[in-house]
Amino acid sequence: MNTRRSAGILLYRYREGRVEVLLAHPGGPFFGRGDAGNWSIPKGEPSPVEIDFELTARREFEEETGHRVPTEPLIDLGTVKQKGGKTVYAWGAEGDLDPARATSNTFSFEWPPSSGRIKTYPEIDRVEWFGREEARRRIKEAKAPLLDRLEAALANGPSHPSTPGDGGQEYHPAMPARLRAVVFDLGGVLIDWNPRHLYRTLFGGDDAAMERFLADVCTQDWNARIDAGRPFAEAVEELANRHPNRAPLIHAYRERWGEMLGGVFEGTLSVVRELRGAGVPVYALSNWSAETFALTRSRFPFLDELEGIVISGDVGVGKPDPTIFRHFMARFGLEADEIAFVDDSPANVATARGLGIEAIRFEDAAQVRRDLRQLGFPLRDSGDAPRN
Repeated sequence: MNTRRSAGILLYRYREGRVEVLLAHPGGPFFGRGDAGNWSIPKGEPSPVEIDFELTARREFEEETGHRVPTEPLIDLGTVKQKGGKTVYAWGAEGDLDPARATSNTFSFEWPPSSGRIKTYPEIDRVEWFGREEARRRIKEAKAPLLDRLEAALANGPSHPSTPGDGGQEYHPAMPARLRAVVFDLGGVLIDWNPRHLYRTLFGGDDAAMERFLADVCTQDWNARIDAGRPFAEAVEELANRHPNRAPLIHAYRERWGEMLGGVFEGTLSVVRELRGAGVPVYALSNWSAETFALTRSRFPFLDELEGIVISGDVGVGKPDPTIFRHFMARFGLEADEIAFVDDSPANVATARGLGIEAIRFEDAAQVRRDLRQLGFPLRDSGDAPRN
């Protein structure tokens, strides 16, 4: 029995009183010349731990377009089955984005076959807005019912105003009335933590060797288990026993951990301080080992300015597990719809949105400033503020 599934978003907008939908053209060597009947919606398969396919749809949309899905409510469009037997779960979402600014994740494989050459392609090579008839001509036959279901849902639902602008601006719904606090991730958002700060020195500038070591030995998954509470010494010893020829480099991960800390991202810190100056409570929720956080806190005094901090090492579980989000909200007496959450991980952002949190994927300080301003938080325009 075929149990393959995927999930995606059919984005729509209103232009001159008519509905347009955003379709995606698949990347790779197989569809380069095909147009009619080859377009789809941004979609992908759930990870092994994902059971909420709406979260999958939101994550895949962001990975394949570089834009986050606008806030709820989404329109449940049900499922369709592709010719190969895969079931596609779909949701409709009202929003807008500039196709010229869309960016997709990539995949690699051998092409041409048996050539020995590995080529990299975008998952989708372009997105475009189409009206009703053109969308029906472009979309894959198996997914055409999604257009019918969206049309029926919009005809039976409340009227929708036209989205602002002429198509060049990303649309964000208005700030929910209850939003009142902002929660930031730390590493990569406020603090420049990166093992490459240390290992670039240890590898003498051989970046290729350093990247292999971080990909194959001291991996992100290994570090995540430490962040979630595994004793540092135990993790290092076990890994050194498995890679005895790399033991000194592995031990350096603990012994010289402080050298992985860079500075503070001043642009993001400026956002934090402006929010606090305006009376907005600011918190931190981060994957971080409890064993190293004391050193971090002493190195970055601004952490004492925050209303509260939760780290994974104290909870025993890390993001994107929903448990740590629920722990954070219970600890500080916050509801999901009262929070704006900023994180650089698509998986963490998707989990937060699935819990009803207004989540922003961090790219840089100017972008976060703009997004928070659009949600109604009192911040200066990005042109008047420092950048990371």
